[in-house]
Order: sequence, then structure tokens, then C-alpha cells
Amino acid sequence: MSRPLGGARAKRIRVGWWVIYGLLMLLELSLVPLHLSTDTEALMSYALMYLLPMYLTVAATAFLFLRLSGVERRFWGFVGLSVALLVATDSYWIWYETFVNFRGPQVPNWAELGHLAAASILYVMIVSMTKFGESPPISRARFYLDLIGGGIVAFALVYWWWTLPLFENLPMGHWPVATVAAIYPVGGILILLTTLLIVLGWKLYRWRPWERLISITFAAYGIALITFPIMYAGWLASPVQPRFDWYTTIWGFGHYMMLTAAIYRATSDDESVRAKPWSVPEFSAVWFPTAYPSFLALAMFAIGFLALRVADATGGFVLVVAVALLALVLIVRSWLTSLELAYLKERSITDPVTHAFNQRHLYDRLPRDIAEAATTQTCVSVVAFDIADFRNVVGMSGEAEGDRVLSDLTAILRSESPENSAVYRVGRDEFVVVVPRCSGAESTTLAHRVCALAAGTISVDGVPIALSAGVASYPASAKDAATLVSRALLSQQIARSAERTDVVVYDADVVESADPLVRLERARRRSHRSRLRALAAAVDARDTHTTFHSETVAEIVSAFALFLELPVDQARIIETAAQVHDIGQIGLPDSILLKSGRLSTAEETLVEKHPILGERLLAPAGVPEILPVVRHHHERWDGTGYPDALVGLDIPFEARVLAICDAFEAMTSTLSYRPALTTPQALAELSRCAGKQFDPQLVDAFTRMVVRMHGAISERMPDGRRTVHLTNA
Repeated sequence: MSRPLGGARAKRIRVGWWVIYGLLMLLELSLVPLHLSTDTEALMSYALMYLLPMYLTVAATAFLFLRLSGVERRFWGFVGLSVALLVATDSYWIWYETFVNFRGPQVPNWAELGHLAAASILYVMIVSMTKFGESPPISRARFYLDLIGGGIVAFALVYWWWTLPLFENLPMGHWPVATVAAIYPVGGILILLTTLLIVLGWKLYRWRPWERLISITFAAYGIALITFPIMYAGWLASPVQPRFDWYTTIWGFGHYMMLTAAIYRATSDDESVRAKPWSVPEFSAVWFPTAYPSFLALAMFAIGFLALRVADATGGFVLVVAVALLALVLIVRSWLTSLELAYLKERSITDPVTHAFNQRHLYDRLPRDIAEAATTQTCVSVVAFDIADFRNVVGMSGEAEGDRVLSDLTAILRSESPENSAVYRVGRDEFVVVVPRCSGAESTTLAHRVCALAAGTISVDGVPIALSAGVASYPASAKDAATLVSRALLSQQIARSAERTDVVVYDADVVESADPLVRLERARRRSHRSRLRALAAAVDARDTHTTFHSETVAEIVSAFALFLELPVDQARIIETAAQVHDIGQIGLPDSILLKSGRLSTAEETLVEKHPILGERLLAPAGVPEILPVVRHHHERWDGTGYPDALVGLDIPFEARVLAICDAFEAMTSTLSYRPALTTPQALAELSRCAGKQFDPQLVDAFTRMVVRMHGAISERMPDGRRTVHLTNA
């Protein structure tokens, strides 16, 4: 995209333009002493003061429209379209005045439609450039309807007291001309009021020079529109074409200021001159929402009374139409107000991000649920949920990703909860589900189901989120709403620091006696482990071929541990180690990690250090049992492995299991430097390396597991994930 001009050249262009503008004004003044004919002088004045700046403005706005973007592209597009409509209609009008009748064509005619369209586009541009704060769409619609209602009242008053008496007895006059002429001052007042609001908002906005010129342009347009009836009545009453048209001069001045603004913007390339939505001051008068519709209603009756006093039935019909339109505005306004009140009430009890109920509504509604449960002798369960390490999710992935996670979790909570339940967001990453007529056991099942479903369906950068949940029930856990919620949240905090469960049901002996410092330390360790798993997933994601490597290895380990009938604790150690076994690769540069050819001696030495780095990274996580597994999973049975060259049974059993599962997953995956092996080929390679790289007995057991269970590693899913499907024969 080409950029506007700037620098010293821009200053020369601006100075040159002001000189040209001054010369054009001198040329206009010099027409008077030349004693030209009235038609010739009028035509030259129109050309210099009116048509020339409009044609140049259309060209300048087209130039800016093609070279700018965003808000400013829209702004200059609106301006160019509006001025182009004026050029088309006013060129016709000037031709008619000059060569047919200096009073112009009979009003109304199609030129008025062009003027109305141009003014409407200009006003739409002003509204589109104006920043209204955080008002909801319904409130803005009511605001615009109020403007229309005020415009109708202004039109009726202008028509009755000004334009109807002004044009009633003039040639080519009477009520149709009065009707059209009354529209112009109303449009001018509307533009002036809007410009005034924008000017009052200057203290909230850093205005650029070209924007100040735009505000002067709007003011000139507003004044010209307001004074149009006086000018046009003078033309209709004059026997000859006037030599001096101050109305056209005001319009021409506005067009020249618009052209000057376009020149200033076209010669500015600094980022600081780019426009932003204009601020308007906010009014907090509490009486206005009641006073204004009352004013419109009274005005409707007053206008109806005026219609009865118009002697001419056709002239009074205009006021009757105004009354009907104003009545329609009041009806629609009443409907919009009811929608606005409903919207504001809903917003006061809901969270804007997730649209779940908020904490305020929780403490309004829960006491009613408890009272109903007391009457019907039933239970009310409160289940509190918390997202682990949500602060890190937002910190690493941004607010938008955090909002997505919150919305996805809200959807799960709603879909999994019974129909009579309600979901509340009570903190940044904390939710509460209230389930009437639900026992503690049923709500515990609900909590486990939500935690599992969230972990399986919601992820950030490929890492699944983790939830902790606490359950408290009326009347077993507490008898009042505040205590019931606080005990559910306290149970959730215990679950967050627990080692082996994600859900804790409130028990006074367990929850209340838990040492806060111990809970804090456990929560810190669990949070640290979660971050390390995320880091390990990030390491896998560096190569598109290994995005889910650690996750798949953990699944294979789980299946192998089940086949070996290992104790649950031992199986959990190996599975946890599998999830983070390659975390030390974070210290390897991409040039080594993604290298397709053979590594150099120096590169191999660096690679052999990654198990040690992984052990160091995991040391503060509070899981010392997995450290030997991570450190030694690259040791070889014959002692040629790394980092400590352990031999045979000196290698920890868990590390030997992990080494086989890790190698099998790698061999059956497509890597950057070779295609994937089939399952028989991978088993054959494991057998060939048994007694050299791997524990021969474990290789034999692994082979028997795969053969006996007819298992295989599934094809990659569309998102790159691989899952293990091992079933009994």
C-alpha cells in the first residue's frame, strides 16, 4: 500500500495550497469591478466558490481512499461519496438556475433526494467515527431513535413557525416548498449538535490538524443548512438573479476546508496523524431518561393541536404525518426501552465473557434453593471448579485464549449438569455449579465426569487443561448459602493440592484440619509439575513429527505396565516420567534437534546432556521418584548408553521399561529423516537390540504383549495425535 507524502515536500504543498486558495478568493472578489452580466458573474462565482472545491475534494478523497486503511479508509470513502452526490445534484441545479430559471427547478424535485442522501451519508460517517464507550447496541439504537424523535419535533416547529409562513405567498412557494425547506435546518441542527458533542470530547482525544479542519467543515455545513430557507425565500421573491449569494459562499467555504483537510492528511505520513474513533463526553443526568420521552409525548399533542389550526388542509396534513411518525417513534422507543432494561438486568447477573451467572446472582438465588430444599426435605449440592495454572495460560497464550478456555469450560459445565442446575463464575478461573435435588455422591460423579471431559477436550497449545473440584451439600455440609459455598471452595483448594485426586468432598475432619502451609506447598508443586508438562509438550511441538510423542509414550507405558501387572504406584511413576522424559531437550538448539543428517561428535556430546538437564528441571517439582527414570532412560543394557554408562540391572527398572516404549513409539513414527516402520519391523528391531540396548526379558514381554493382544499404534488423527489401541485377543 502506498503511503501519503510527508516531510519538507509536504510543507511546500501545504503552503502552495494556501497561496492558491488566497488567489482564488482574490479572483472571486475581482469579479465585481468587471461589471460582467449577472448570469456570467453568477456562473463564475459558482465555479470558483462551489463546484471547483467539490470536484477537487472528490479527487482528493479518492486518492486517500486508495492509500489508507481501516477507520480512515472508511471515513474518506464516506466523505467522497457524500460530496460526489452533492456534485451531481448541485451541478444540475446550477445549470438550471443559469440557463433556464434563476429561481431553480420547482421544489420538490429529485435534487432534494440527492441532498438528503448526501447529508445522510455524512451523518452516518460522523456516527461511525464516534466512540460511544461501552453502551450496548440496544442503548445505541434507542439513542438514535431519540435523535429521530427530536428531529421530527424540530421539523414540525420549523415548518409551523418559520417555513410555512415564509413560503406561503411566494412564487413557486406554498406548503410543498415549506416542507422541503424545513428539512434543511433540522439537518443543520443535527450536524451542529453532533459536531458540538465531538468538540466537547476534545479533552479526551488528541486531535490532528486535518481533523480540526473537518470540524470547521461540519460547522460551516450546519450553518449553511440552517440558513437555507432564508436564502431560498430571497431567491423566490427576487425579480432578478442576485449578484451576491452568501449561502453559496458558506457552502463553498465548507468545501474548501474539506479539501484543505484532505490535503493535510495526504501530506502526513507520521503514524501519529492516523485517526481513531472520536470521543464524546458522557452525560450522567438521572432526570434525562424520564424527561426526554415525556417531552416527546407532550410535543406530539402540541403538534396535533397546531395541525388543527392550519387553515389549508394540505398544509396541515404535514403536521398530521409528523404526529403519526412521532407516535410510531414513541411506540418503538417504549419497546426498545423494555428490551434495554431486560438486557441490563441480564448483564447485571451474568458474566460478560462466559455468560454464566455471576457471584452476585449466586448469593441471591442459592438461599432460595436451600429454602426450597428445606421445605421438600431434599438436598442441594454445590460443586466448585478451578482451572490449574490459568494465570500461566493467559500469560503465555493471551487473554483471548484464556477467554476461549473459560467459554469452553462453561459449555461443558452446562452440558453435563442436570437441567435444573445453574452455572456461576465466581472468580477469574473459578466456577460453581449449584444442583438442587442432588446428593453428595451424585455431585461427586458429576465433578469427576467434568474434570475428565475438560482434560480430554480443552487444551492450550496441545496441552490439556487440568481441573480441581470441591463438593459440599446441604444439609450435610452446611445449613446456609455462604457457608455452603465457602466449604465447596475450601474442598476445591484441598483437591488442587492433592497428589492423587482431582475431586474432594467436604469432610470437616479432613478439610478443616488440613495444614494451610502444606496445602500451599502441595499446590505449588502440582502447579510446577503442570508447567513442566506444558514445557515438555512445547519441546515435542518443535518438530511437527513428534507433536504428541511424550503423550503417546505415556499411553504405551500404561498398557505395558498393566500387562506386566506392576503395582499401581510403580506404574504411575513410569507413566509420569514418560510425560516429561524429553523435557531436557529444551536446551538443544533447533539446528541439532531437527537435523536430518548425522550429528557431529560435539553435537552428540550436547545431546547426551539432555537427561541431566531434565533431571535438574524436574527436581523442584516434588516428584523425586521419577528423577532416576528421566536421567537414565537413555542408558543401554551393555553399558554404552548415557549419561552414566550404567550396565544391565544397575539401570533402574522403570527406566528400562520407558526406554523400550520410547524406542517403539519413535520407530513407528515418521521422522524428518526417515519414514515410520511397521509394527512387525519395530518389534524385530527391538529383538535385534535385546541384550545390547534393551533389557532382553522386557523386550520379550513387550513383544508378547503386542502379539498376544493384536495391538497396534493407530494412524495419526487429523490433528497429528496418535492413540494406542490394545485389546485382548
